[in-house]
Amino acid sequence: MYESLHGRLTRKEPAFVVVTAGGIGYRVLVPLSTFEVLPRTGQDAELLLHLVVREDEWRLFGFATDDEREAFRTLLRVAGVGPVLALAILGGLGPGELARVVREGDIKALTKVKGVGRKTAERIAVELKDAWGERGSIPGPGGAALVEGPQAQAVRALEALGHAPDEARRRVDKAAQSAKGDAADDVAALVRAALRM
Repeated sequence: MYESLHGRLTRKEPAFVVVTAGGIGYRVLVPLSTFEVLPRTGQDAELLLHLVVREDEWRLFGFATDDEREAFRTLLRVAGVGPVLALAILGGLGPGELARVVREGDIKALTKVKGVGRKTAERIAVELKDAWGERGSIPGPGGAALVEGPQAQAVRALEALGHAPDEARRRVDKAAQSAKGDAADDVAALVRAALRM
């Protein structure tokens, strides 16, 4: 029903944000990975959305990238995983790490997420492996794999925040060149550095 939301970021908390568009403030629940790449309050932001409708409420969930949203939607298909737990899993692991965990069957990594017990972790690993195939990559809306390198993910995050594609690529390239050690492979660190450029 809702694809994305673009507007002014008027409130920013680790669990949710409020984006004002057309005079209406939309409360959107976000994973930590999305929270970290959003601009400061008062600036424009764009989120990809997923709407969850219950008989007593409607909830919007927002994501900086397609792979976050697709991972969230796939997690919702696992028995016993609701939207809040799916958000916690994405906040704790991120889509790239989740794909690795599924591919390697790393149950221990899943159980580190609050609310995920051993049985739920096993079910997630098995069902996502079935859904994503042996490669453990996140299929996109058209069936193509969305898991990409950290620099490409950082570029897409900047584009979701309103930067032009060429500007986003230029900033991420500069951030990656100045990154030390493992920071060049950390999407959130690349995005933060690129935003400072």
